[in-house]
Amino acid sequence: MIASHDQGSRQSDRPVSNTNRNGLWHQTLVGQEILNKKYFHRQEDFSSFVARVSGIFQDGSLRSAIAEALENADFFLGGRSLYGAGSKGLFKSTMSNCYIQPCPEDNLESIYDVAKQTARIFSRGGGCGVNLSKLRPRGARVNNAAGASTGAVSFITLFDATGNIIGAHGRRAALLIGLNCDHPDVEEFMAAKQNNTSLRSANLSILFTDAFMRAVKDGEAFTLRFDVEATGEHIEKVLDARAFFRRFCQSNYDYAEPGALFIDRIRSYSLLAGYPDELYHIDIANPCAEYHGAAYNACTLGSINLYNCVKAPFTREACLDRERLRRMADVGVRALDEVLDYGYDMQPLPENKAAVRDWRAIGLGVFGLADMLIALGLRYGEPASFTLLEDALRLIFSQAVKTSVELAKTKGPFGKYDAQYVLRSPLLKLLDDETVESVRRHGLRNGSLLAIAPTGTIATMAGLSGGAEPLFQIRYRRTTHALSEQKQYFTVYGKAVYDLLVHNGLDPDSISDAEIQERFPFVVTAHDIAPADRIRLQSTLQRYVDNAISSTVNLRRDATVDDVYALYMLAWEAGCKGVTIFRSGCRREAILMAESGAKGRR
Repeated sequence: MIASHDQGSRQSDRPVSNTNRNGLWHQTLVGQEILNKKYFHRQEDFSSFVARVSGIFQDGSLRSAIAEALENADFFLGGRSLYGAGSKGLFKSTMSNCYIQPCPEDNLESIYDVAKQTARIFSRGGGCGVNLSKLRPRGARVNNAAGASTGAVSFITLFDATGNIIGAHGRRAALLIGLNCDHPDVEEFMAAKQNNTSLRSANLSILFTDAFMRAVKDGEAFTLRFDVEATGEHIEKVLDARAFFRRFCQSNYDYAEPGALFIDRIRSYSLLAGYPDELYHIDIANPCAEYHGAAYNACTLGSINLYNCVKAPFTREACLDRERLRRMADVGVRALDEVLDYGYDMQPLPENKAAVRDWRAIGLGVFGLADMLIALGLRYGEPASFTLLEDALRLIFSQAVKTSVELAKTKGPFGKYDAQYVLRSPLLKLLDDETVESVRRHGLRNGSLLAIAPTGTIATMAGLSGGAEPLFQIRYRRTTHALSEQKQYFTVYGKAVYDLLVHNGLDPDSISDAEIQERFPFVVTAHDIAPADRIRLQSTLQRYVDNAISSTVNLRRDATVDDVYALYMLAWEAGCKGVTIFRSGCRREAILMAESGAKGRR
């Protein structure tokens, strides 16, 4: 988004890419604020920042491409990589955003070992996902003085406290805690955030199986089971699946948690889905749920600016710049693969290094999607937007596979590459025969390729919409308190909206949001879009994303629990891997506002 009174925002004659229409992104107040707070090292300016980040690449052409991409906001590495690049010898940081922790075994030693490892990852700036489903349920027998277990849910506070204490770079750590839908403590887990509003670092998700969701759909009972190996105790509990799921939806209506992960879809739809369970098993996602991997996997993120991939924006001739998008997908995969090598010895744990060798997971994503649609004159959620975005994601995925094959030819495939397993992936059926044959002959450099993260910070600093999300607002108010001792308020516009107005000779400061939407009906915000269309669009994108898409569906205040229920069922039936629903005015919103207000933030 762009501030209406930025001096750098009126330079329309600059011969650069679309994000730099009407001014350079890093000269805006928002761009400067975020760079200063999040990504600059001490006494650094933009030129030295570009030199530091691009300087980690050994290949000269790639180094130049990344420098140009940073200047024009064509492609950004993930935040951990932007900050960690060039940090060797200065401080301990990781280049990877996402970490998957193993499920703690059902004993105190394992639980605290995993918590200790999680603290180490947090200290390097990584976010973690952990599944507590191997821990015995509340009331189960234990062979110690306690007599009975406090249950899996009780250990949420241990991991949450670890995240609160061991943050990084002025923020709490990012943490996702999951529990399987067949665990006897799932009802207690569902209500955990309601009963303990002090949980601050941990986001919660229930891992729903297809069997559970079919029981919900058919109104059948579902049996929760747990076998306690240490004592031989067998625990069963019969649950009314539909009644529980309605309570889950009520919790989402009130608290926006827990989220839902559809674990069978996650395990069956990836580049590694053909591997036997003993070689590659997924139990959880990263905190924003765009990456799913086996224990100790670490994923390095980066995102393509889709707004820059539009030819003749805001005109009748506007269209997808396919060659530019293909080139940025190629650059993105090459850059992220090289970041894995640069950041190898910066990984927090030996197990993380082994996972990088074995699987070489990267997550190439996008941002500026909503801005691209505005530049094309398409309404987010209309049928033509589905067609356009499917074409764009198909191109990105196809090029990502081809580039990963080219890298495998010269550098070798990922350590545990096995053609017999990779070629079973349902995603390879989307590719032409020639590309599949090249995978068969040469392998893939990376076991994971695409993941659409929220990209909240990097998208905001470039002035654009995040990830696959629509615009949340056309404009909002922000202060300069991070840049100056004198607090001043200024208006920040959605970048594509601002450029659209300037292109049409309209003054952004003298036109209302209602007038903008009346004149340009394709300019919509999250609450203007039918929630079901959000789910359908996510499903369309998911077809070409081997990992997942971080997505939050925003509902109006007057939405009902039945609306929440219908959306979750639609997400499962449409093949989404997960989704979070947030209703405006919910109780969780009040909690978040209170936390933010306590720190003087909007």
